[in-house]
Amino acid sequence: MRAKANHDSVDAIQSSGIAYRKARAEYKKLLLTTKRKAWESYCLNYNERFGTLFNIVFNKLNSGHSIAVNPNKDPNLTVQDRISYIMEDFFPGRSPGESLNYTPTIGPVEPLIIEDLETVFGNLKGGKAPGLDRIDYRMWRAVFNIDKNFMLDLFNLCFKLNYFPLCLRNARIFFLLKDGKDPGLSSSYRPVCLLPTFGKIVERLFLIQLNRWLDRNNIIHSNQFGFLEGKSCDLAITQIVETINSRRPLEHLALVSLDIKSAFDNMNWPVLFNILSNYGLPEFFMNFLFYYLHNGKVFYVNEVFKVFKHCYRGCPQGSVIAPTLWNLYINSILFNNNGEFYVQAFADDLALIIGGHTARELEKNTNLALAKISIDLESLKLSLSIHKCQAVVYRSISSQRLSKRNSTILNRKPMFKINSISIEITDSLKILGIYIDQKLSWTAHINSLHDKVLTLTSNFNRIIKSDWSVDKNLIKTWYLTTIEKSLLYGASVWGGALTKTQADRLHSIQRVFLLKFTRGYRTTSTNVLNVLSGIPPLHITAEAEYKKFQIWVRHSNRFNHITDSVPLDRNINIKNIPSNIKYISPPEQLSNPDYEVYTDGSRMDEGVGLAVCTFKNN
Repeated sequence: MRAKANHDSVDAIQSSGIAYRKARAEYKKLLLTTKRKAWESYCLNYNERFGTLFNIVFNKLNSGHSIAVNPNKDPNLTVQDRISYIMEDFFPGRSPGESLNYTPTIGPVEPLIIEDLETVFGNLKGGKAPGLDRIDYRMWRAVFNIDKNFMLDLFNLCFKLNYFPLCLRNARIFFLLKDGKDPGLSSSYRPVCLLPTFGKIVERLFLIQLNRWLDRNNIIHSNQFGFLEGKSCDLAITQIVETINSRRPLEHLALVSLDIKSAFDNMNWPVLFNILSNYGLPEFFMNFLFYYLHNGKVFYVNEVFKVFKHCYRGCPQGSVIAPTLWNLYINSILFNNNGEFYVQAFADDLALIIGGHTARELEKNTNLALAKISIDLESLKLSLSIHKCQAVVYRSISSQRLSKRNSTILNRKPMFKINSISIEITDSLKILGIYIDQKLSWTAHINSLHDKVLTLTSNFNRIIKSDWSVDKNLIKTWYLTTIEKSLLYGASVWGGALTKTQADRLHSIQRVFLLKFTRGYRTTSTNVLNVLSGIPPLHITAEAEYKKFQIWVRHSNRFNHITDSVPLDRNINIKNIPSNIKYISPPEQLSNPDYEVYTDGSRMDEGVGLAVCTFKNN
């Protein structure tokens, strides 16, 4: 009887276990089905152009990386200890030679006018994170609209005293992990400062007058392409290519990419003020910049603790003035340019081109140039990250003709050194996001786009299924604004002379997206996919970008057959135009207008943009 009872008990347990596992499996299946239906319903009803779904597809959601710096690999290290360590690394105490010995003396200044404020407040963008005071631009814009004269008097008082208020110098800091970097190293993070929005408005007003003085006195070198109106990456790369092509017929050339170690964080303030003094910067600007930098603090704040450090060097990454200060700081390096020595800058990225009639002469000239730049950087308290510097060597066209194999490679590879450390000589190097190879064929750059399109389209399977899809017009908009723009970055330079092989490669790269977008068969022709989607082939769009750049930016005569030789307008840098001339304030209501206004319907802060074209003598 006891054995039978035990047997019945085991059977009951087994049957109960089977029933439980079956019910759990059905629940999981039901849960998964419900989640899929909810996701499908969300996607089918989604209509925002750049909302949550856009951020999910293109991995733009904040991943919330925690600070993982742990120098001693201590498992008991707290979050506050990690923050204190990385703060100490980026903002160490004052070192010898970093004491800013400057005594401000109030100097004259041209007073601001209401049009200056109208220009600055009109260009403020919404959605910017506020500083420690948590006051955003919308609040200050509302105050300005209520009492413009009060704001004008307040800003003019700051300028009259040559003073940047102390409370506006404190910044809230975040550390962003760089892509593909080791989270355990401090150097893998980028410090971003969130400054008070009111202080950034004061900076913008100050920059109006500073830029006017710099341009009037022609201070910034023409080979600086970063942070300047009318300059761009495309222009910088174009200048490099044209310099190589102009000198390559008779000379061997070396193109060297130079990386400055922690450039913005290591700007020495006493050196900066010596540079500004040598330029003859008026007292008002000197005094304002002194108060802007002096006694500044950075705070790391969360719900549990607060850590702060004093700043004794560098310029805040996130401020308005910092880019201009950096251009002034690095400006002396660019004055090394001469007939044989070409160096250009895009912010802190330097590119050097040096020549020689023989391989040995090229090696000698390049090493002398690198030594000169290294010494000049040391005088600025900066140094090069030698392991990140790379070079490409170009053989002269005249010597290629004498070669039996018409080789573009020198028989003897030169050796380039910085401080007795060799730098890598490669077949191609990356400058400003574009690969430049030793044949200037752009093949290396085009081949790099395949991995980029795979990354950009990796999440499209989540929103495009065999039986349903997010709105096709929305996906097409995402392609034109994000994927195509990313793939065609720099096409203004490399899109003009594509070979058939390169055009086919671009077409196959575009096919990755077209197959997902149209949900077509893998055997479908790429040309058919272009027709079905209404998206032109990528190589044709690249060629169009190149021609537009040559016509509108370079004003090349090669395409007069397209423009019918009509004289084209030229862009004028408007920052030097007085605000009372360039600012236009039409009334809210116009009676009996004799003109028409056209707009594409784009909106920002409840306002719709429009363009106005005024013809001379009409």
